[in-house]
Amino acid sequence: MPELAIMVLLLAVIQFGLGHSEERIKADGAGHFDYLPSIFLHHDFIRKDVLRDDDWDLYGRTETLGGYADYKGRTVNKYPIGTALLQSPFFAATCLFADADVLKQNLKGPLFQWAVFFAALFYLFLGLIFYRKLLAQFDIDPLTIFTTQSFLVFATGLVHYVSDDPAYGHVYSFSAITAFLYFSKRFFQDRGLRDFLWMSALLGLIFLLRNPNLLIVLALPFIAGNRENFKAGVREVFTSMRLFFGGLFLFCAIGFIQLLAWYLQTGDWLVYSYQGEGFDFLHPHFLDILFSYKKGLFVYTPILLFALVALFQWGRKKRWFLLFTWSFFFVVLTYILSSWWSWYYGGSFGLRTYIDFYSLFFLAFAMVFSGWKKFFKVATIGVGTILVWLTLVQTYQYQNYILHWFEMDKESYWMVFLEMDDAFRGLLWTEDEDDSYRTVSTTDLLEVNDRSEDLILLHCKLDELPEMIDAKEVVIHFNAHIAKANRSKILLNVIEGNKVHYWLEVPVIHFQTEGLDIEQKGTYVYRLPNSDFPANAEMNVIFKADAGVITLSDTRLSIKR
Repeated sequence: MPELAIMVLLLAVIQFGLGHSEERIKADGAGHFDYLPSIFLHHDFIRKDVLRDDDWDLYGRTETLGGYADYKGRTVNKYPIGTALLQSPFFAATCLFADADVLKQNLKGPLFQWAVFFAALFYLFLGLIFYRKLLAQFDIDPLTIFTTQSFLVFATGLVHYVSDDPAYGHVYSFSAITAFLYFSKRFFQDRGLRDFLWMSALLGLIFLLRNPNLLIVLALPFIAGNRENFKAGVREVFTSMRLFFGGLFLFCAIGFIQLLAWYLQTGDWLVYSYQGEGFDFLHPHFLDILFSYKKGLFVYTPILLFALVALFQWGRKKRWFLLFTWSFFFVVLTYILSSWWSWYYGGSFGLRTYIDFYSLFFLAFAMVFSGWKKFFKVATIGVGTILVWLTLVQTYQYQNYILHWFEMDKESYWMVFLEMDDAFRGLLWTEDEDDSYRTVSTTDLLEVNDRSEDLILLHCKLDELPEMIDAKEVVIHFNAHIAKANRSKILLNVIEGNKVHYWLEVPVIHFQTEGLDIEQKGTYVYRLPNSDFPANAEMNVIFKADAGVITLSDTRLSIKR
Protein backbone atom coordinates (compact mmCIF):
# COMPACT_ATOMS: atom_id res chain seq x y z
CA MET A 1 0.00 0.00 0.00
CA PRO A 2 1.70 3.25 -1.14
CA GLU A 3 0.14 5.25 1.68
CA LEU A 4 2.13 3.29 4.25
CA ALA A 5 5.39 4.18 2.51
CA ILE A 6 4.41 7.85 2.49
CA MET A 7 3.49 7.78 6.19
CA VAL A 8 6.78 6.11 7.13
CA LEU A 9 8.68 8.75 5.18
CA LEU A 10 6.62 11.48 6.82
CA LEU A 11 7.50 10.17 10.27
CA ALA A 12 11.17 10.13 9.28
CA VAL A 13 10.96 13.74 8.08
CA ILE A 14 9.37 14.78 11.37
CA GLN A 15 11.77 12.76 13.51
CA PHE A 16 15.03 13.68 11.78
CA GLY A 17 14.18 16.96 10.09
CA LEU A 18 11.43 19.05 11.62
CA GLY A 19 11.53 17.63 15.13
CA HIS A 20 8.69 16.94 17.53
CA SER A 21 6.79 19.85 19.01
CA GLU A 22 6.31 19.74 22.78
CA GLU A 23 3.03 21.64 22.48
CA ARG A 24 0.72 20.51 19.73
CA ILE A 25 -2.60 21.57 21.26
CA LYS A 26 -2.42 25.34 21.02
CA ALA A 27 -4.10 28.42 19.55
CA ASP A 28 -7.11 27.43 17.41
CA GLY A 29 -6.27 23.78 17.94
CA ALA A 30 -6.84 24.13 21.68
CA GLY A 31 -10.33 25.45 20.99
CA HIS A 32 -11.14 22.55 18.66
CA PHE A 33 -9.87 20.00 21.18
CA ASP A 34 -11.38 21.56 24.29
CA TYR A 35 -14.83 20.06 23.69
CA LEU A 36 -13.43 16.76 24.95
CA PRO A 37 -11.89 17.79 28.29
CA SER A 38 -14.79 20.19 28.84
CA ILE A 39 -17.36 17.39 28.51
CA PHE A 40 -15.52 14.44 30.01
CA LEU A 41 -12.93 15.83 32.44
CA HIS A 42 -14.09 19.21 33.73
CA HIS A 43 -17.87 18.81 33.31
CA ASP A 44 -18.27 22.51 32.52
CA PHE A 45 -19.76 22.14 29.04
CA ILE A 46 -23.47 22.57 29.90
CA ARG A 47 -23.86 26.25 30.74
CA LYS A 48 -27.21 27.11 29.18
CA ASP A 49 -29.02 27.66 32.51
CA VAL A 50 -26.31 29.64 34.28
CA LEU A 51 -24.99 33.10 33.42
CA ARG A 52 -21.29 33.73 33.62
CA ASP A 53 -21.59 36.33 36.36
CA ASP A 54 -23.49 33.86 38.56
CA ASP A 55 -21.03 30.95 38.65
CA TRP A 56 -17.32 31.61 38.35
CA ASP A 57 -16.48 27.96 39.03
CA LEU A 58 -18.43 26.89 35.97
CA TYR A 59 -16.98 29.56 33.68
CA GLY A 60 -13.56 30.17 35.20
CA ARG A 61 -11.69 27.67 33.05
CA THR A 62 -13.17 28.95 29.79
CA GLU A 63 -12.12 32.48 30.73
CA THR A 64 -8.48 31.42 30.78
CA LEU A 65 -8.56 29.69 27.39
CA GLY A 66 -8.59 31.20 23.94
CA GLY A 67 -11.30 30.12 21.55
CA TYR A 68 -14.33 31.05 23.65
CA ALA A 69 -16.59 33.92 22.64
CA ASP A 70 -18.99 35.97 24.74
CA TYR A 71 -22.61 35.19 23.91
CA LYS A 72 -25.61 36.56 25.80
CA GLY A 73 -23.92 36.49 29.18
CA ARG A 74 -22.36 33.08 28.59
CA THR A 75 -19.34 31.77 26.73
CA VAL A 76 -19.47 29.53 23.67
CA ASN A 77 -16.70 27.57 22.01
CA LYS A 78 -16.43 29.42 18.73
CA TYR A 79 -15.00 26.44 16.83
CA PRO A 80 -17.16 23.67 15.33
CA ILE A 81 -17.32 20.37 17.18
CA GLY A 82 -16.32 18.08 14.30
CA THR A 83 -12.57 18.01 14.91
CA ALA A 84 -13.09 17.02 18.54
CA LEU A 85 -15.53 14.35 17.39
CA LEU A 86 -12.90 12.77 15.16
CA GLN A 87 -10.24 13.12 17.85
CA SER A 88 -12.49 11.47 20.46
CA PRO A 89 -11.30 7.85 19.95
CA PHE A 90 -7.72 8.95 20.56
CA PHE A 91 -8.79 11.04 23.54
CA ALA A 92 -10.71 8.06 24.95
CA ALA A 93 -7.69 5.77 24.54
CA THR A 94 -5.54 8.30 26.40
CA CYS A 95 -8.05 8.55 29.23
CA LEU A 96 -8.30 4.75 29.41
CA PHE A 97 -4.58 4.23 29.95
CA ALA A 98 -3.59 7.47 31.72
CA ASP A 99 -3.59 7.90 35.47
CA ALA A 100 -5.45 10.65 37.31
CA ASP A 101 -2.44 12.99 37.53
CA VAL A 102 -2.00 12.93 33.74
CA LEU A 103 -5.67 13.66 33.18
CA LYS A 104 -5.46 16.68 35.46
CA GLN A 105 -2.83 18.17 33.14
CA ASN A 106 -5.52 18.48 30.48
CA LEU A 107 -4.20 20.29 27.38
CA LYS A 108 -0.66 20.44 28.73
CA GLY A 109 -0.33 16.73 29.32
CA PRO A 110 2.17 15.07 26.95
CA LEU A 111 -0.13 12.09 26.35
CA PHE A 112 -2.84 14.35 24.95
CA GLN A 113 -0.24 16.06 22.76
CA TRP A 114 0.68 12.67 21.33
CA ALA A 115 -2.97 11.68 21.04
CA VAL A 116 -3.79 14.52 18.63
CA PHE A 117 -0.57 13.85 16.70
CA PHE A 118 -1.59 10.25 16.06
CA ALA A 119 -5.14 11.38 15.31
CA ALA A 120 -3.87 13.70 12.58
CA LEU A 121 -1.61 10.95 11.21
CA PHE A 122 -4.52 8.53 11.07
CA TYR A 123 -6.86 10.91 9.24
CA LEU A 124 -4.13 11.94 6.82
CA PHE A 125 -3.57 8.25 6.08
CA LEU A 126 -7.31 7.79 5.58
CA GLY A 127 -7.45 10.85 3.34
CA LEU A 128 -4.63 9.52 1.16
CA ILE A 129 -6.47 6.22 0.74
CA PHE A 130 -9.62 8.01 -0.43
CA TYR A 131 -7.50 10.24 -2.66
CA ARG A 132 -6.09 7.14 -4.36
CA LYS A 133 -9.57 5.66 -4.72
CA LEU A 134 -10.88 8.97 -6.09
CA LEU A 135 -8.17 9.19 -8.74
CA ALA A 136 -8.72 5.56 -9.67
CA GLN A 137 -12.33 6.51 -10.51
CA PHE A 138 -10.87 8.90 -13.11
CA ASP A 139 -8.74 6.04 -14.57
CA ILE A 140 -5.49 7.66 -13.47
CA ASP A 141 -2.48 5.33 -13.43
CA PRO A 142 -0.88 4.19 -10.12
CA LEU A 143 2.43 6.00 -10.75
CA THR A 144 0.65 9.33 -11.18
CA ILE A 145 -1.41 8.66 -8.07
CA PHE A 146 1.66 7.93 -5.96
CA THR A 147 3.52 10.94 -7.37
CA THR A 148 0.70 13.34 -6.60
CA GLN A 149 0.12 11.75 -3.19
CA SER A 150 3.76 12.41 -2.34
CA PHE A 151 3.59 16.00 -3.53
CA LEU A 152 0.33 16.50 -1.67
CA VAL A 153 1.91 15.50 1.64
CA PHE A 154 5.44 16.85 1.38
CA ALA A 155 5.05 19.96 -0.78
CA THR A 156 2.12 21.52 1.10
CA GLY A 157 1.13 22.70 4.56
CA LEU A 158 -0.12 19.23 5.46
CA VAL A 159 3.35 18.47 6.86
CA HIS A 160 3.06 21.31 9.32
CA TYR A 161 -0.52 20.56 10.32
CA VAL A 162 0.45 17.02 11.20
CA SER A 163 3.79 17.68 12.89
CA ASP A 164 3.24 20.95 14.75
CA ASP A 165 -0.46 21.92 14.66
CA PRO A 166 -2.33 18.59 14.48
CA ALA A 167 -5.14 19.84 16.72
CA TYR A 168 -6.28 22.27 14.01
CA GLY A 169 -9.15 20.96 11.89
CA HIS A 170 -7.52 21.07 8.45
CA VAL A 171 -6.17 17.53 8.18
CA TYR A 172 -9.52 16.16 9.35
CA SER A 173 -11.41 18.32 6.85
CA PHE A 174 -9.08 17.25 4.06
CA SER A 175 -9.84 13.62 4.83
CA ALA A 176 -13.61 14.15 5.02
CA ILE A 177 -13.79 16.22 1.83
CA THR A 178 -11.65 13.74 -0.10
CA ALA A 179 -13.91 10.87 1.00
CA PHE A 180 -16.95 12.96 0.04
CA LEU A 181 -15.54 13.54 -3.45
CA TYR A 182 -14.83 9.83 -3.86
CA PHE A 183 -18.38 8.78 -3.06
CA SER A 184 -19.70 11.68 -5.16
CA LYS A 185 -17.79 10.41 -8.19
CA ARG A 186 -19.16 6.91 -7.62
CA PHE A 187 -22.69 8.28 -7.33
CA PHE A 188 -22.52 10.23 -10.57
CA GLN A 189 -21.22 7.13 -12.32
CA ASP A 190 -23.66 4.54 -10.90
CA ARG A 191 -26.31 6.64 -9.07
CA GLY A 192 -26.45 4.10 -6.23
CA LEU A 193 -28.26 4.65 -2.95
CA ARG A 194 -25.31 3.55 -0.82
CA ASP A 195 -22.94 6.08 -2.39
CA PHE A 196 -25.43 8.93 -1.98
CA LEU A 197 -26.01 8.08 1.67
CA TRP A 198 -22.26 8.15 2.25
CA MET A 199 -22.13 11.51 0.46
CA SER A 200 -24.85 12.88 2.73
CA ALA A 201 -23.27 11.58 5.92
CA LEU A 202 -19.88 12.98 4.95
CA LEU A 203 -21.42 16.33 4.04
CA GLY A 204 -22.88 16.45 7.54
CA LEU A 205 -19.42 15.69 8.94
CA ILE A 206 -17.92 18.42 6.74
CA PHE A 207 -20.42 20.85 8.26
CA LEU A 208 -19.35 19.76 11.75
CA LEU A 209 -15.67 20.22 10.90
CA ARG A 210 -15.93 23.69 9.37
CA ASN A 211 -19.31 25.09 8.47
CA PRO A 212 -18.26 27.13 5.38
CA ASN A 213 -16.73 23.99 3.85
CA LEU A 214 -20.20 23.12 2.62
CA LEU A 215 -18.96 25.09 -0.39
CA ILE A 216 -17.57 21.77 -1.58
CA VAL A 217 -20.96 21.03 -3.15
CA LEU A 218 -20.02 23.61 -5.81
CA ALA A 219 -17.33 21.19 -6.99
CA LEU A 220 -19.86 18.44 -7.78
CA PRO A 221 -20.29 19.40 -11.46
CA PHE A 222 -16.54 19.03 -11.93
CA ILE A 223 -16.53 15.68 -10.12
CA ALA A 224 -19.42 14.48 -12.30
CA GLY A 225 -17.12 14.93 -15.29
CA ASN A 226 -19.65 16.21 -17.81
CA ARG A 227 -23.01 17.93 -18.06
CA GLU A 228 -24.97 14.74 -18.75
CA ASN A 229 -23.67 12.88 -15.69
CA PHE A 230 -24.32 15.86 -13.47
CA LYS A 231 -27.88 16.38 -14.69
CA ALA A 232 -28.66 12.69 -14.41
CA GLY A 233 -27.36 12.57 -10.83
CA VAL A 234 -29.32 15.63 -9.74
CA ARG A 235 -32.46 14.29 -11.41
CA GLU A 236 -32.02 10.97 -9.60
CA VAL A 237 -31.81 12.69 -6.22
CA PHE A 238 -34.97 14.72 -6.70
CA THR A 239 -37.03 11.93 -8.20
CA SER A 240 -36.10 9.17 -5.76
CA MET A 241 -37.76 9.39 -2.34
CA ARG A 242 -35.19 7.02 -0.83
CA LEU A 243 -32.31 9.11 -2.05
CA PHE A 244 -33.71 12.51 -1.16
CA PHE A 245 -35.13 11.80 2.28
CA GLY A 246 -32.47 9.27 3.23
CA GLY A 247 -29.70 11.72 2.40
CA LEU A 248 -31.51 14.62 4.03
CA PHE A 249 -32.02 12.62 7.22
CA LEU A 250 -28.35 11.63 7.48
CA PHE A 251 -27.11 15.16 6.82
CA CYS A 252 -29.50 16.67 9.35
CA ALA A 253 -28.89 13.98 11.98
CA ILE A 254 -25.14 14.50 11.88
CA GLY A 255 -25.41 18.29 11.59
CA PHE A 256 -27.73 18.28 14.61
CA ILE A 257 -24.71 17.45 16.80
CA GLN A 258 -23.44 21.00 16.27
CA LEU A 259 -26.85 22.51 17.04
CA LEU A 260 -27.02 20.46 20.23
CA ALA A 261 -23.55 21.64 21.24
CA TRP A 262 -24.61 25.25 20.78
CA TYR A 263 -27.81 24.68 22.73
CA LEU A 264 -26.09 23.05 25.71
CA GLN A 265 -23.64 25.94 25.95
CA THR A 266 -26.01 28.85 25.34
CA GLY A 267 -29.64 27.76 25.33
CA ASP A 268 -29.97 28.72 21.64
CA TRP A 269 -30.08 26.13 18.85
CA LEU A 270 -28.58 28.43 16.20
CA VAL A 271 -25.56 30.46 17.26
CA TYR A 272 -23.07 32.56 15.34
CA SER A 273 -20.11 31.63 17.50
CA TYR A 274 -17.53 33.88 15.81
CA GLN A 275 -18.78 36.93 17.68
CA GLY A 276 -17.11 40.11 16.41
CA GLU A 277 -15.67 38.37 13.36
CA GLY A 278 -17.16 38.00 9.92
CA PHE A 279 -16.98 38.42 6.16
CA ASP A 280 -16.67 41.65 4.22
CA PHE A 281 -17.88 40.61 0.77
CA LEU A 282 -17.51 44.13 -0.61
CA HIS A 283 -13.77 44.18 0.02
CA PRO A 284 -12.25 40.75 -0.76
CA HIS A 285 -8.46 40.37 -0.72
CA PHE A 286 -8.46 38.20 -3.83
CA LEU A 287 -4.90 38.88 -4.99
CA ASP A 288 -3.49 39.02 -1.47
CA ILE A 289 -4.80 35.60 -0.52
CA LEU A 290 -3.17 34.09 -3.62
CA PHE A 291 0.07 36.01 -4.09
CA SER A 292 0.89 38.08 -1.01
CA TYR A 293 4.21 37.54 0.77
CA LYS A 294 2.19 37.72 3.98
CA LYS A 295 0.45 34.37 3.45
CA GLY A 296 -0.22 34.00 -0.27
CA LEU A 297 -1.37 30.53 -1.32
CA PHE A 298 0.97 30.27 -4.31
CA VAL A 299 3.89 31.85 -2.42
CA TYR A 300 3.95 29.31 0.41
CA THR A 301 2.50 26.37 -1.52
CA PRO A 302 3.77 26.98 -5.06
CA ILE A 303 3.17 23.38 -6.14
CA LEU A 304 -0.52 24.22 -6.32
CA LEU A 305 0.32 26.20 -9.47
CA PHE A 306 0.49 22.79 -11.14
CA ALA A 307 -3.31 22.72 -10.94
CA LEU A 308 -3.45 25.86 -13.07
CA VAL A 309 -1.48 24.05 -15.76
CA ALA A 310 -4.47 21.72 -16.03
CA LEU A 311 -6.70 24.69 -16.83
CA PHE A 312 -4.51 25.69 -19.77
CA GLN A 313 -4.45 22.15 -21.08
CA TRP A 314 -8.23 21.77 -20.78
CA GLY A 315 -8.62 25.03 -22.64
CA ARG A 316 -6.21 23.93 -25.36
CA LYS A 317 -8.12 20.66 -25.79
CA LYS A 318 -11.48 22.46 -25.58
CA ARG A 319 -12.62 20.50 -22.53
CA TRP A 320 -14.72 23.46 -21.53
CA PHE A 321 -16.90 21.72 -18.95
CA LEU A 322 -13.90 20.70 -16.83
CA LEU A 323 -12.28 24.11 -17.28
CA PHE A 324 -15.31 26.17 -16.30
CA THR A 325 -16.58 23.98 -13.45
CA TRP A 326 -13.17 23.77 -11.73
CA SER A 327 -12.50 27.48 -12.29
CA PHE A 328 -15.97 28.41 -11.01
CA PHE A 329 -15.41 26.50 -7.79
CA PHE A 330 -11.93 27.96 -7.30
CA VAL A 331 -13.05 31.56 -7.94
CA VAL A 332 -16.07 31.34 -5.63
CA LEU A 333 -14.03 29.63 -2.91
CA THR A 334 -11.26 32.22 -3.16
CA TYR A 335 -13.72 35.11 -3.16
CA ILE A 336 -15.39 33.88 0.02
CA LEU A 337 -12.17 32.93 1.83
CA SER A 338 -10.55 36.26 0.93
CA SER A 339 -13.56 38.16 2.28
CA TRP A 340 -12.97 36.98 5.85
CA TRP A 341 -12.02 39.87 8.12
CA SER A 342 -8.60 38.29 8.68
CA TRP A 343 -7.97 37.10 5.13
CA TYR A 344 -4.60 35.63 6.17
CA TYR A 345 -6.28 33.64 8.98
CA GLY A 346 -4.14 34.67 11.90
CA GLY A 347 -0.86 33.14 13.02
CA SER A 348 -0.43 30.11 10.82
CA PHE A 349 1.76 28.56 8.16
CA GLY A 350 0.61 29.54 4.69
CA LEU A 351 -3.02 29.87 3.63
CA ARG A 352 -4.31 27.06 5.81
CA THR A 353 -7.98 27.25 4.82
CA TYR A 354 -7.18 25.84 1.36
CA ILE A 355 -5.76 22.66 2.89
CA ASP A 356 -9.24 21.24 3.27
CA PHE A 357 -9.66 21.33 -0.54
CA TYR A 358 -6.20 20.14 -1.61
CA SER A 359 -7.54 16.94 -3.18
CA LEU A 360 -9.31 19.03 -5.85
CA PHE A 361 -6.07 20.83 -6.74
CA PHE A 362 -4.09 17.63 -7.05
CA LEU A 363 -6.90 15.83 -8.85
CA ALA A 364 -6.81 18.49 -11.58
CA PHE A 365 -3.04 18.18 -11.83
CA ALA A 366 -3.16 14.37 -11.92
CA MET A 367 -5.77 14.37 -14.70
CA VAL A 368 -3.39 16.11 -17.10
CA PHE A 369 -0.08 14.79 -15.75
CA SER A 370 -1.09 11.19 -16.45
CA GLY A 371 -1.32 11.93 -20.18
CA TRP A 372 2.02 13.71 -20.57
CA LYS A 373 5.02 12.26 -22.35
CA LYS A 374 7.86 10.82 -20.31
CA PHE A 375 10.14 13.86 -20.73
CA PHE A 376 7.54 16.27 -19.34
CA LYS A 377 6.72 13.89 -16.50
CA VAL A 378 10.37 13.63 -15.46
CA ALA A 379 10.82 17.41 -15.70
CA THR A 380 7.69 18.01 -13.64
CA ILE A 381 8.78 15.53 -10.98
CA GLY A 382 12.13 17.32 -10.85
CA VAL A 383 10.45 20.69 -10.31
CA GLY A 384 8.09 19.12 -7.79
CA THR A 385 11.02 17.67 -5.84
CA ILE A 386 12.57 21.13 -5.59
CA LEU A 387 9.25 22.47 -4.33
CA VAL A 388 9.11 19.66 -1.75
CA TRP A 389 12.49 20.80 -0.48
CA LEU A 390 11.35 24.45 -0.45
CA THR A 391 8.21 23.62 1.50
CA LEU A 392 10.05 21.51 4.06
CA VAL A 393 12.60 24.30 4.56
CA GLN A 394 9.84 26.86 5.04
CA THR A 395 8.00 24.52 7.39
CA TYR A 396 11.19 24.24 9.46
CA GLN A 397 11.58 28.02 9.34
CA TYR A 398 8.03 28.58 10.53
CA GLN A 399 8.35 26.09 13.37
CA ASN A 400 11.67 27.60 14.48
CA TYR A 401 10.70 31.29 14.52
CA ILE A 402 12.46 32.21 11.30
CA LEU A 403 9.32 32.87 9.25
CA HIS A 404 6.99 35.18 11.12
CA TRP A 405 3.51 33.88 11.95
CA PHE A 406 1.63 36.73 10.27
CA GLU A 407 3.85 39.75 9.61
CA MET A 408 5.72 38.58 6.54
CA ASP A 409 6.34 40.97 3.65
CA LYS A 410 8.58 40.98 0.60
CA GLU A 411 11.65 42.27 2.45
CA SER A 412 11.25 39.80 5.32
CA TYR A 413 10.63 36.88 2.99
CA TRP A 414 13.83 37.36 1.02
CA MET A 415 15.85 38.30 4.09
CA VAL A 416 15.37 34.80 5.52
CA PHE A 417 14.81 32.90 2.27
CA LEU A 418 16.02 29.29 2.74
CA GLU A 419 17.95 30.27 5.90
CA MET A 420 18.01 27.55 8.55
CA ASP A 421 20.89 28.75 10.71
CA ASP A 422 20.02 29.30 14.38
CA ALA A 423 21.20 32.90 14.03
CA PHE A 424 18.02 33.67 12.10
CA ARG A 425 15.70 32.43 14.84
CA GLY A 426 13.64 35.34 16.08
CA LEU A 427 15.17 37.77 13.59
CA LEU A 428 11.74 38.92 12.40
CA TRP A 429 10.46 39.22 15.98
CA THR A 430 12.80 42.10 16.87
CA GLU A 431 10.96 44.44 19.23
CA ASP A 432 10.84 48.23 19.14
CA GLU A 433 11.68 50.39 22.12
CA ASP A 434 8.82 50.84 24.59
CA ASP A 435 7.76 54.48 24.41
CA SER A 436 6.28 54.28 27.92
CA TYR A 437 9.84 54.10 29.30
CA ARG A 438 12.22 57.06 29.30
CA THR A 439 15.95 57.06 28.70
CA VAL A 440 17.77 57.79 31.96
CA SER A 441 21.36 57.13 30.94
CA THR A 442 23.45 56.80 27.79
CA THR A 443 26.96 55.33 27.81
CA ASP A 444 29.49 55.12 24.98
CA LEU A 445 30.85 51.63 24.32
CA LEU A 446 34.15 50.62 22.83
CA GLU A 447 34.04 50.52 19.06
CA VAL A 448 34.77 47.39 17.07
CA ASN A 449 37.27 47.98 14.27
CA ASP A 450 37.48 45.15 11.75
CA ARG A 451 37.27 42.85 14.71
CA SER A 452 37.40 39.09 14.34
CA GLU A 453 38.11 38.37 18.02
CA ASP A 454 36.01 38.75 21.19
CA LEU A 455 36.06 42.21 22.79
CA ILE A 456 34.65 43.55 26.07
CA LEU A 457 32.73 46.68 25.12
CA LEU A 458 31.72 47.57 28.68
CA HIS A 459 32.43 46.25 32.16
CA CYS A 460 31.16 47.97 35.28
CA LYS A 461 29.58 47.43 38.69
CA LEU A 462 25.98 48.52 39.00
CA ASP A 463 26.80 50.89 41.88
CA GLU A 464 28.78 52.80 39.22
CA LEU A 465 25.69 52.81 37.01
CA PRO A 466 22.77 52.96 39.48
CA GLU A 467 20.22 53.53 36.68
CA MET A 468 20.57 49.80 35.87
CA ILE A 469 19.27 48.62 39.23
CA ASP A 470 15.60 49.01 38.29
CA ALA A 471 15.96 49.41 34.54
CA LYS A 472 13.31 47.99 32.20
CA GLU A 473 15.21 48.09 28.92
CA VAL A 474 18.78 48.32 27.73
CA VAL A 475 19.12 49.47 24.14
CA ILE A 476 22.38 49.05 22.22
CA HIS A 477 22.96 51.16 19.11
CA PHE A 478 25.76 51.23 16.56
CA ASN A 479 26.49 52.05 12.94
CA ALA A 480 27.68 49.16 10.79
CA HIS A 481 27.43 47.31 7.52
CA ILE A 482 25.46 44.30 8.77
CA ALA A 483 26.22 41.38 6.51
CA LYS A 484 23.82 38.47 6.23
CA ALA A 485 26.72 36.03 6.57
CA ASN A 486 28.08 37.56 9.77
CA ARG A 487 27.52 35.36 12.84
CA SER A 488 28.99 37.64 15.51
CA LYS A 489 26.93 38.25 18.65
CA ILE A 490 26.67 40.87 21.37
CA LEU A 491 26.26 39.50 24.88
CA LEU A 492 24.70 41.53 27.67
CA ASN A 493 24.83 39.99 31.12
CA VAL A 494 24.32 40.97 34.74
CA ILE A 495 26.10 38.67 37.16
CA GLU A 496 26.80 38.53 40.87
CA GLY A 497 29.68 36.17 41.59
CA ASN A 498 28.51 32.84 40.19
CA LYS A 499 24.89 33.93 40.11
CA VAL A 500 23.47 34.99 36.74
CA HIS A 501 20.70 37.61 36.94
CA TYR A 502 20.49 38.21 33.19
CA TRP A 503 22.19 36.71 30.16
CA LEU A 504 21.31 37.22 26.51
CA GLU A 505 23.46 36.74 23.43
CA VAL A 506 22.01 38.41 20.34
CA PRO A 507 23.33 37.81 16.81
CA VAL A 508 24.48 41.03 15.20
CA ILE A 509 22.10 40.45 12.29
CA HIS A 510 19.23 40.94 14.77
CA PHE A 511 20.31 44.57 15.11
CA GLN A 512 19.22 45.27 11.52
CA THR A 513 16.61 47.97 11.11
CA GLU A 514 16.67 48.39 7.33
CA GLY A 515 17.60 44.94 6.03
CA LEU A 516 20.85 43.03 5.65
CA ASP A 517 24.02 43.59 3.63
CA ILE A 518 23.70 47.39 3.89
CA GLU A 519 25.17 50.17 6.01
CA GLN A 520 22.71 51.23 8.69
CA LYS A 521 22.05 52.20 12.28
CA GLY A 522 21.69 48.95 14.17
CA THR A 523 19.50 48.72 17.27
CA TYR A 524 18.42 46.00 19.66
CA VAL A 525 16.25 46.20 22.77
CA TYR A 526 17.24 43.94 25.66
CA ARG A 527 14.11 43.44 27.77
CA LEU A 528 15.06 43.09 31.45
CA PRO A 529 13.24 40.98 34.06
CA ASN A 530 10.77 42.68 36.35
CA SER A 531 13.05 42.60 39.37
CA ASP A 532 15.70 44.89 40.80
CA PHE A 533 19.34 43.98 40.28
CA PRO A 534 21.64 44.08 43.37
CA ALA A 535 23.95 47.07 43.51
CA ASN A 536 27.06 44.88 43.80
CA ALA A 537 26.30 42.97 40.59
CA GLU A 538 28.38 43.50 37.47
CA MET A 539 27.23 44.26 33.94
CA ASN A 540 29.16 43.21 30.86
CA VAL A 541 28.65 43.95 27.19
CA ILE A 542 30.82 41.65 25.12
CA PHE A 543 31.28 41.46 21.37
CA LYS A 544 31.61 37.78 20.50
CA ALA A 545 33.26 37.35 17.12
CA ASP A 546 32.26 34.57 14.78
CA ALA A 547 32.15 34.28 11.02
CA GLY A 548 33.00 37.50 9.20
CA VAL A 549 34.82 40.70 10.11
CA ILE A 550 32.65 43.65 11.11
CA THR A 551 33.20 47.27 12.18
CA LEU A 552 30.88 48.89 14.72
CA SER A 553 31.07 52.67 15.13
CA ASP A 554 29.19 55.21 17.25
CA THR A 555 28.48 52.38 19.69
CA ARG A 556 26.20 53.40 22.56
CA LEU A 557 24.16 51.83 25.36
CA SER A 558 20.96 53.48 26.62
CA ILE A 559 19.16 52.57 29.81
CA LYS A 560 15.39 53.04 30.00
CA ARG A 561 13.00 52.80 32.90
